[in-house]
Amino acid sequence: MKNQTNSLKETTVSCGASTHVGKVRKNNQDSFGFNDYLFVVADGMGGHLGGEVASDLAVKTVINVFESSGKLKRKKIKRNQSGLLDAVEQANHQIIQTATEDSSLKGMGTTLCAVMLGVQENESPAFVIANIGDSRVYQFSNENLKQTTEDHSLVADLVRAGELTTQEAARHPQRNVLTRALGIDAASKTDIYELAINDGDKYLLCSDGLFNELSEVRITEILTEVSDPQIASEMLVNEAVEAGGHDNVTAMVLT
Repeated sequence: MKNQTNSLKETTVSCGASTHVGKVRKNNQDSFGFNDYLFVVADGMGGHLGGEVASDLAVKTVINVFESSGKLKRKKIKRNQSGLLDAVEQANHQIIQTATEDSSLKGMGTTLCAVMLGVQENESPAFVIANIGDSRVYQFSNENLKQTTEDHSLVADLVRAGELTTQEAARHPQRNVLTRALGIDAASKTDIYELAINDGDKYLLCSDGLFNELSEVRITEILTEVSDPQIASEMLVNEAVEAGGHDNVTAMVLT
């Protein structure tokens, strides 16, 4: 990851991504997508094909909002917090509309986390982060792993309230109950903020199928030992599957 404070065009991000259905699920409801500056992971939910449809719609809509605005000569959406938030809101409305039009998709929804190479008000580059649900973005800096996003789930709320420990939350029978997701409410709130670009940092976007199987210690070891983002993402996913694979697993590594 090159740190250029004077030109967004000179700042480049290398991306590797991998996904796996796991050992238990019949279909993969995780989706991911990216271009040169926008990186998205989503984890769908819903019966039949609902989860797959919701996560795919979310990823494609968020990316297409930026790409189509230029191609169709519409007002170009700025690559900042308001621009990314608008894209996520459009994805939410698209999922709700699709479920309304097709009764077999009723109740579908999805988490979403995104990292975008954007610009601050002073025109210097920064990473813009968006998150709703319990898919996560981690920042790996100086061999330290830090979760930058906040889970929107029942157990996460209980941990923040001091009613559960992190260890208890990891084993809680309702750990998959979300308090926020796309497709559930037209007014769903998405967390959005900026992070400074630091030379040498890595970022990990992942679904809960990864961190529910692999400890942060092991994730840190892999990100420390493996420099190639594609190899790192594949190793993370493969080890999560081998560790249990109780859910779909997706990892995206940015360098």
